Amino acid sequence: ESSEGGDEDEKLAEIDAAIMEVDATHVPADTGDSEAQGAIVLTPEDFQIELGIELCQIPEIFFAPSILGMDCCGLGELFDQSLARFSPAERALMGGNVVVSGGSSLFPGMTDRVLAELTAVLPHGTKV
Repeated sequence: ESSEGGDEDEKLAEIDAAIMEVDATHVPADTGDSEAQGAIVLTPEDFQIELGIELCQIPEIFFAPSILGMDCCGLGELFDQSLARFSPAERALMGGNVVVSGGSSLFPGMTDRVLAELTAVLPHGTKV
């Protein structure tokens, strides 16, 4: 019975070594030692990111994806292209039925920015 336990420990050690090669945060199986050697203990601080000016810059990507080197239009251009397919009267009706929702809508100033972009492409005097 003790030889079986030894075989299992050896197998576990081999598996742990293979996993550690790909994942440095892996905590080896407890083989009876009080402390796992080489284990990295993660704390809540390891999962926190401090954001400064980045928090203001992230929403700008929605309006100017070229910041990231992406060759596509931003929300303002999408509004313009989409609304250009309709008559001015239809655009005015659609402008009054816009809902800003989802997680990105919680960025500070996001709703105001969407409103400004929409107002720029809608007929003058359209209530948004």
